[in-house]
Amino acid sequence: MAFLFSSLTHFIVFQYIQRAMIYRMPYQIHEVEALRIIHTSSIGGNQKWFHTHWQRCSGCGPTTVSNIIAYQRRATLPLPFTKVSFSVFMEEVWRSVTPTNHGIPSASLLLSDVNTYMKRHGYSSVNAKLDVVPKNGAVSLKAVDTFLHASLDHDVPVAFLSLDPGKEPLVDEWHWVTLIGIDEIQGGDFPAMIIDNGTIKKINLGLWLSTTRGGGGFASFVMLPS
Repeated sequence: MAFLFSSLTHFIVFQYIQRAMIYRMPYQIHEVEALRIIHTSSIGGNQKWFHTHWQRCSGCGPTTVSNIIAYQRRATLPLPFTKVSFSVFMEEVWRSVTPTNHGIPSASLLLSDVNTYMKRHGYSSVNAKLDVVPKNGAVSLKAVDTFLHASLDHDVPVAFLSLDPGKEPLVDEWHWVTLIGIDEIQGGDFPAMIIDNGTIKKINLGLWLSTTRGGGGFASFVMLPS
């Protein structure tokens, strides 16, 4: 009995420490814990939970959209999420947010699929995007900051696409993640908090923006009842 009590105590302490270790940003969504998947270490979904090999390889966009929709619908969806319930939800989103043979390589394409989801499920949305295309000219940190504040200040996560990570080691190539928080711009640094396949990471958007060759972009949508 003492061993069981000790094990349970250690598990509870581990869970508390794990939650306390979540990065905090001055500007972030209000209820990160709403996306916690119980009995796992995940915050939000993981593309590895999809059924098919193709989905698991190309599913970062649908996973990101699932996180953002789930967060905005958290008042009406059954919480807490389990791996099973969130996987089912991801499959539902996939039917509308479906990667091409080249994935979903732009904010415009992602938002077009988001519109399809909204129409199918009785919603509309207010959409916004900011493309980062280095060959067309630099996008300023201030422009990115302004775009992200427009969503985060209204408690809405943002979809972030990196086609090339540049010198930011925690950002992948050709990959969508869920951006949930930012700090103040500090010189050329711009700390941000993302969810990447269930893991919260602190990245430097300033470093990414100044070194990426392929660019990417940001997409935001606010769900509204039709």
